[in-house]
Amino acid sequence: MLLAHEGCRASFLFYKVKVNTIDTEYEKEIWKPLEIYNGEYAVSNFGRVMSLKHGKKRILKPSKSNGYPSVNISFEKKSRTKKVHNLVAIGFEIMQDGLQVNHIDGNKCNNNLKNLEICTGSHNLKHSYKIGLRSQKDVINPAAKINMEIANKIRKEVFGGKTQTFVSRKYKISKSQVSYIINNKSWTVD
Repeated sequence: MLLAHEGCRASFLFYKVKVNTIDTEYEKEIWKPLEIYNGEYAVSNFGRVMSLKHGKKRILKPSKSNGYPSVNISFEKKSRTKKVHNLVAIGFEIMQDGLQVNHIDGNKCNNNLKNLEICTGSHNLKHSYKIGLRSQKDVINPAAKINMEIANKIRKEVFGGKTQTFVSRKYKISKSQVSYIINNKSWTVD
């Protein structure tokens, strides 16, 4: 039996354990039926999902969807991929409309109920910066049309007398983006 896990790799190994008796696999594991699926599925406080279809208990093996463990749920003749952390929040009735599930430790694969909290999108984003999952400095976005060096050139040109329209056309960005740059709302100067 795998007792501790680090990151996603071990978390996925957790599902490879041969399960002989699901009900007694872990002493403190609590299962809750997912009522939105008429009880055909259940989730545990350890972040596992079980199918109860056709009177058989079967732990579902997650795959990854955008880095999050996800399972396929078949209900009313339709199959959908659902993220495990959302199912746990629904099953343990902590999910609320308009809010998100946040992984407290930042590990997307740790879907233990103790590691999940419900929060606003704003709090979720701030939390990711606070624990170091995201960084505003040195972020390289391959899809970005400009970088900090170009943003500084844009500031110099606008403050030197060029119009925002001229600069936006020159760098192939919107006038509103030029405005954000010169007002330090994006590509801010430290």
